Amino acid sequence: MVRGRIDALDRDVSLIIDEELSPAAQSRQVAAMARQLRDEAAATNRALTGQEPTWTTSVDGRAGATEETVKVPGRIDYEFDAGSDVVSYVVGLIVKTAPKRSGRYAKSVAIYADGVEVETPGAASDAEEIIVVSTVAYARKIESGRKGYAPGGVFEGVAAMAMSRYGNMASIKFTFAAPLGGGTHLEAWASKTKQTRTRFHGGGKAEASRNGWNRRNPAILIRMR
Repeated sequence: MVRGRIDALDRDVSLIIDEELSPAAQSRQVAAMARQLRDEAAATNRALTGQEPTWTTSVDGRAGATEETVKVPGRIDYEFDAGSDVVSYVVGLIVKTAPKRSGRYAKSVAIYADGVEVETPGAASDAEEIIVVSTVAYARKIESGRKGYAPGGVFEGVAAMAMSRYGNMASIKFTFAAPLGGGTHLEAWASKTKQTRTRFHGGGKAEASRNGWNRRNPAILIRMR
């Protein structure tokens, strides 16, 4: 008998391979089991996040090689994109719990990976710091549950739920952040509004601080461990 080895799901899985099979048949047998284990892990991630998981494959140290090319005894490694899963979960839950009146709030969620806006959670997977923030001017009113802007605590609640689920792999916390760049609903409002915080009455530096605060919205800060 020949013992094959699959390194997957952060664990080692040993297989007993029929030594009477040809080398190619042995490789196919290991490949089939590797894919089964991979699919089980993908199903678990999909159920947790509601998103399609992504991963990279390495066969005998060769990135991107197909499983059937494994040389028994050899190894097949799957590395799941945990960072993408965390961000997908956060964004998906915000959209799910967002007010449904016009749909603008749900569509306003922006993702910044190391200070650069990205279009998808997958594009943030390699970032050290990820910020998920709303770009509409009334996001703070929704977050505080102000009358007419229910439900309240959207970002704070999602941050707590995400930390409970993914706290072993990421630091996740509720905060306030200013979306970068112009052209957002928040930026247009902040450039015109006279709204201020009590402690920022006055001119000069206080005025600059007021303008800065008006550009800060509820956000979730994610740092992968």
